[in-house]
Amino acid sequence: MKKRTVLAVGLCLGIGFGLAISRADNPPVGGGRPISTPGGSKKPDPKSLEALLKQGRDALAAGEYKAACDAFHDVAAIDMRNVEALHGQGVAYMFLNDFIHALPPMEKALTANPSPNRALVLNMAVCQIGQPGSKNAMRAATIIMDYLSAHPGRLDEPLLNAMATAMFVADDQAKKGRKFQDCEAFYKTYNQKLESAKPGMKRWGVQWQSARSVDERTVANAAGEKQLTAISRDLDTLDGKLTEVNRTLEKQKDLLRRGFISQYEMSANLQSVKILTDEQESRQKEYDAIVAKIQRPSFPKAMTVVAMDDLTPPPVMANAEVAVVDPTVQLMAPVSVRRTTMVAKPRANGGDKPGTPKTEIKTEMPKAEESIISVTAQPAAHRKVRISSYAAAFPISESLILTSATPLAGATEIELQMSDGTPMKAVLVRVDEVAGLALLRVTDKKMIPLVLATAFAGGAVQCAAYPTVNIFNPMAESIPGTARPPAGDWRITLSRHPRLSGSPLLSGNKVVGLELASRETDPAQVPAATLEAIKKFLAADLPTPPVGGPEPCAAMLQLMATRESSGM
Repeated sequence: MKKRTVLAVGLCLGIGFGLAISRADNPPVGGGRPISTPGGSKKPDPKSLEALLKQGRDALAAGEYKAACDAFHDVAAIDMRNVEALHGQGVAYMFLNDFIHALPPMEKALTANPSPNRALVLNMAVCQIGQPGSKNAMRAATIIMDYLSAHPGRLDEPLLNAMATAMFVADDQAKKGRKFQDCEAFYKTYNQKLESAKPGMKRWGVQWQSARSVDERTVANAAGEKQLTAISRDLDTLDGKLTEVNRTLEKQKDLLRRGFISQYEMSANLQSVKILTDEQESRQKEYDAIVAKIQRPSFPKAMTVVAMDDLTPPPVMANAEVAVVDPTVQLMAPVSVRRTTMVAKPRANGGDKPGTPKTEIKTEMPKAEESIISVTAQPAAHRKVRISSYAAAFPISESLILTSATPLAGATEIELQMSDGTPMKAVLVRVDEVAGLALLRVTDKKMIPLVLATAFAGGAVQCAAYPTVNIFNPMAESIPGTARPPAGDWRITLSRHPRLSGSPLLSGNKVVGLELASRETDPAQVPAATLEAIKKFLAADLPTPPVGGPEPCAAMLQLMATRESSGM
């Protein structure tokens, strides 16, 4: 999400909230002039922090990652240096396979904690490796190296495996740098410490094998590498000779065309090309045969996010690997197998004599093995918990409430909350998931509704929203914005993120739309339901426009939808 300037706006806080007990002798309230609080944005409510942290933990444990992400997001809005919230938000995003949005909170968590714990380090490495491309791989390797250096007391095999994965996916430029060399040296030293803890055993990549078997492979590979080096020198020499012969042939073609040499002289050089090409192919086969015999150690190719309380490394050689081993993957780049051939083609029209071949040297290098790293989330067994989701809502008649559909999915209990924290129950009337709208009904209260506009062609808008976190005493605030003429995928621009979806968009204090933002939405591109979509959704429930309505912020309600997780 882009950072944007937060404009100071006056708060719209009404003592007369627009709600009253529906008794015959007590008319609806909310029509009086509200009391507004001057100044900028309100401060988040610190009393909400612990409740939201619990909601985040429960949602994460239940595998309800979107709900967890929203809860931790709100905690971070209250305390921007809350490491648990930042870490939890990043983990939730990773479980959603959204590594781009996971990175900022993970970076903040690492910055806020000079001595990060094991789970944060490992999850941060997973997050870095999971980013598109491989530009972040060495940062992941360095973070792990720094942590292992600072905690020498207990060996951590899974973290070293994760470091190997990071080094494997690093791009070619990074592998030439000093940082990679430092990590490689550290890896070898730390690996020796792991092996010293298990006499008679050694690690072949991340697989434990007998020391004798590993030593034999190492010796055989060293001999094979020596042979490859010698053959590679011979192939380089043959490449040079073929290049020189090709130059000579090009000159002879011109002389042949002009009649200065005979076809016989040309054929003699072509025979030389064949001899060199045959020798090159023979040496190449030797090279390929040796490459096929060399056994490379396997390193992790897939990584998993770990629980936030996974703070203790398993015993060495416990087979509790963080990474899934793929025996086809190597830490270092595979041996390059060169294929250089002399290609002869019929000469196109251009003055050459019939039958004169065109020769060229074609060197084919094998394509580098694609670095496909699968970063997945494998959470612990889920447990059933109550999941809370929030939205903004507003009345459109004495008993009907309009809000966003998304938080209501699977809800078994819906509660609306006034600015003083007073709750009231609501029931779902209907939902249109395509339009993103939901209609609720309350029976024990009467409200003075906001007024729907007759039309809207775009322009300046105000959004009565809950941008400030406060789950006990929600206070709506007015956010200025602009809207293009409604059409198709309608997007509006707000000066501040509304935080909760379901807030009304207003022009002249009349509703002209409803914003449908998620936490990740760019405030400059907030999706919204148009006035026409709202009217179509309401259909027969479309209210008769009243003469006037309450002050918008005073009429706002915060919705909490509760459901029980599946526990699966």
